[in-house]
Amino acid sequence: MELRQLRYFAAVARRGNFTRAAEELHLAQSAVSQQVRRLERELGVELLLRTTRRVELTEAGSIALTRATRALSEVDALVSELDELSGLLRGRLVVGGMLPSGGMDMPALLLRFNRLHPGVEVQLREGTAAEMVDRLRGDEIDAAIAMLEPDELPEFLVGERLGEERLVLAMAPGDELGARKRVRFVDLRGRSFVAFRPGSAVRGAVDRALAEAHVTMRMAFETNDLSMMRAVITRGLGVAVVPETVAEWAGPGLVWRPLSPSVRRSVAFVWRRARHQPPAATAFIDFVREVAAGER
Repeated sequence: MELRQLRYFAAVARRGNFTRAAEELHLAQSAVSQQVRRLERELGVELLLRTTRRVELTEAGSIALTRATRALSEVDALVSELDELSGLLRGRLVVGGMLPSGGMDMPALLLRFNRLHPGVEVQLREGTAAEMVDRLRGDEIDAAIAMLEPDELPEFLVGERLGEERLVLAMAPGDELGARKRVRFVDLRGRSFVAFRPGSAVRGAVDRALAEAHVTMRMAFETNDLSMMRAVITRGLGVAVVPETVAEWAGPGLVWRPLSPSVRRSVAFVWRRARHQPPAATAFIDFVREVAAGER
């Protein structure tokens, strides 16, 4: 068994597709497929269920992925610590988050860190708050910026509140609700929604607010892809409750209004409490905390 086989397998499992995994690894798809097959032969079990469209983990694959992720994390940490002895900061940093993130300019933040530590390879993994928690639990990411309230943090996580995000109603130009200064949740009765997928912090907050207003969500479209969401909203397929920074970031062609009652979500920077952090992750945690302290 070779480390590269574990890396290739983990990439395929994460991407759900050999082609996308090969692109991430900058390798030919055939090379990735060959090494994963070799790993399966050496272990004597099938790790992946392959279809024409995607691959899924078998029960054995799920167990192997958990172990492989932690083993690779330890190897990366070893290399980073040895580099640190030589006065170098290298390695790989994987950050989870959703763009935009509560007023936090993630691309600018990662660019600043990369300029300070050019030897660190930085990756960003997007996803919902629930997905970020799962990825932190499995050591798939080093830290995350997500919409999590302090009382929602699992025991194995520690974090700091960076700020909060107000939720607003986004709609197509010409929508009658755009003529109002504020929109009540009861005014959304009978309207079609474009919504984030279940597991998203925004979706959870919207579901609770609608339930309190005795309004049933009439679903038209579900997606966590912000570009797709914007395209669907501007074509009038439905309205959407989104973070204010998302509405502002979307640009022309989208109208948004405040909601009544106001709904806000905390934005937190989180990482694993008891994890032995590699030097690159430690440097990033310290960096974000310093940036956040300077902006308070």
